[in-house]
Order: sequence, then structure tokens, then C-alpha cells
Amino acid sequence: MRELRIKKEQDNMEIKRGDIVDVSSFNEGDIVQITGTSKGKGFQGVVKRHRFHGGPKSHGHKDQLRMPGSIGAKGPAHVFKGTRMGGQMGNERITTKNLEVVKVDAGQGELYIKGAVPGARNSFIIIQGEGEMEVRSMKSETESAPKEKVEDKEASKQEQVMDEVRE
Repeated sequence: MRELRIKKEQDNMEIKRGDIVDVSSFNEGDIVQITGTSKGKGFQGVVKRHRFHGGPKSHGHKDQLRMPGSIGAKGPAHVFKGTRMGGQMGNERITTKNLEVVKVDAGQGELYIKGAVPGARNSFIIIQGEGEMEVRSMKSETESAPKEKVEDKEASKQEQVMDEVRE
């Protein structure tokens, strides 16, 4: 796991900076849903994007094999919303539900999922499951306090430099 994001509703959890949250929160056999960005396929025509059959290959049709045909009647004088046409295919947010966790490798930080996980390799995904998230504290609160003080000192140095520049 490279990144952990917490929703605002989950702010009351006891996760602090420096705590360890890993894949050991999941168990074999858990049912999860995964959200990710599907692979982008660029601009595609209606045959590939919407599985149109295209026009006939003979009987007066020239260079119209993969065209959509009519896109509406003459009377309304506009194209209705939702008319299937060529355009951007893929590169959209997709959620796949009811996927099973087959194996948990806590040493490598890997989950083995049975099913279709959306997105390319090494892309970010959101895994949502049921149950409690396990959090292990790596450092005590006294050890993490000096880091905050160092950040405060750096902020005060930056303020001093800005004051000197203004003068």
C-alpha cells in the first residue's frame, strides 16, 4: 500500500501520523469493492465504442462501412441528448463490486483479488471492505512530538525571512 486517504466522516478514527495501516486489515474470503480509473483508449468510433454493426459492404455504399448512419429525424432539427456517437472511450471512474480477497501477503503489502480490477498496472485504486481497520502504533506520542516542533521552527524561520524581505 503506497497511500492511505481518509474520508471526512472517518476523521474520528485513532489514526495518527506515523501509525502503520497495512493490508493485514483484510482477511482471505472478504468481499470488497474496488474503484479505479479504467484504461483510456482514446477517440473511438461507434463500431468499437457502442458495438454498432456498420453499414452494408455493397449496394451503393462507398466509404460508409463504419459510420453510425442516421442520428435523428429531420423534424426536431437537433440531435437528442444521449445519442450514441463516437468519442472518448475509457479513462473513466469505474467501481467493481463483490470481488473476493483470495490471499493476503502482509510481508510484501499485497492483496490478491479474484475478479476484474479496473485500471492499469500500478494505478491508484480505492479498496472498500467491511470490518474494522487495524492500526498499529509505530512510535509513541512523545517521539512524534519533536517533529511537530521542528515544523514550527521552520515556519518561524520562513516568517522571519518574509519580514526581512518586506522591510
